[in-house]
Amino acid sequence: MASKCNLAVLCLSLAAVFANACIREQTRSQLCGGTHDDPEEGPDWDRSRPVRYVEKPADPNESAGNAPPNWSTSPVMFKGSEIVHFFPAEQALDRSIPFYLELPEEYAKWKVILRYKVFGAMDWKKLEMRKHNRGRIAEIPCLEVNVTGHLRYFLQVENAENEIEELIGSRKEPFILEVRDRIEGGQPVIEGHPLPTHCVIESP
Repeated sequence: MASKCNLAVLCLSLAAVFANACIREQTRSQLCGGTHDDPEEGPDWDRSRPVRYVEKPADPNESAGNAPPNWSTSPVMFKGSEIVHFFPAEQALDRSIPFYLELPEEYAKWKVILRYKVFGAMDWKKLEMRKHNRGRIAEIPCLEVNVTGHLRYFLQVENAENEIEELIGSRKEPFILEVRDRIEGGQPVIEGHPLPTHCVIESP
């Protein structure tokens, strides 16, 4: 009985994810010049009012006044030592998500790859972290942050020969960030980096 209940909950969760994705995909299709061959498809879709998906800087005060960002307190270890990092513990829906860490100087030429998976996704996506201040930064685009729930992520560190030397987190034991409709803390801001962007649908 318990297994049937769990299966039902899973099906409902996936249905919500797919419905959300379909709505966004319909919007993307029109933005990119795509068309619907079936004139009866999507009766609520008004072709006379074009829409566009706009990326704009997020207002750091819109969520919780001057509240500080809610950063993850999970320790991040590399080569047996804890390293400096700023990983958000939460982010609002449709906002980009920045991640920052610092490797020891002797590993400056090594590559760091952020692997992430939003709630309901089947595949892990990846972003290469780029140099920023004394460390590396990567930012998941706001267009990817399109569903609430757990966003799982980990990092893989590769040497100059592109061989994986170490994992920070893993597929089986990833870090978890909560994507919410609204967040309790302020927007996660990395020093010297622009504010997270906000994806909104606008109609003229």
